Amino acid sequence: MNKTFFLLLIAFLIMQYDGKDCVLGGATTGADDCNGRDKGKDPSGNEYYRCCYFESGQTKMCLPVTKEVYDEIDDAIDKYEDQPGYEDVSIDCGANYIMISLISLILLFL
Repeated sequence: MNKTFFLLLIAFLIMQYDGKDCVLGGATTGADDCNGRDKGKDPSGNEYYRCCYFESGQTKMCLPVTKEVYDEIDDAIDKYEDQPGYEDVSIDCGANYIMISLISLILLFL
C-alpha cells in the first residue's frame, strides 16, 4: 500500500517538471507554462524565487523574480508601467495550490 502512494507522489512530482528554463525555454503558452519551468539563478548565483508570466501588449514571456520582487510585485508592475513601451503590465506568479493539496493528502494517508 505504501509503495502505491510513493509511486503516485513521484508521478505527481514528475508531471510538474518539464525541464524548460524560465528565460531560455522558448515561447510561452501562459502562466501555467511559466510556473512549471526551472527558475534558474541570478548573476550572483542565487536561485530565483519564482518563474512568473509577464504580459504587456504584444510582449508575453516568462520572467524570473527574486523573493524581494515577489513580495513587492505591485511595485514591480508600477516600475514597468513607468517605462516607455510598457502599458497594462500584468505579472502572474500563480502557485500550484491544487498540486500542493494533492501531495498533502497523499502524505496524510502514508
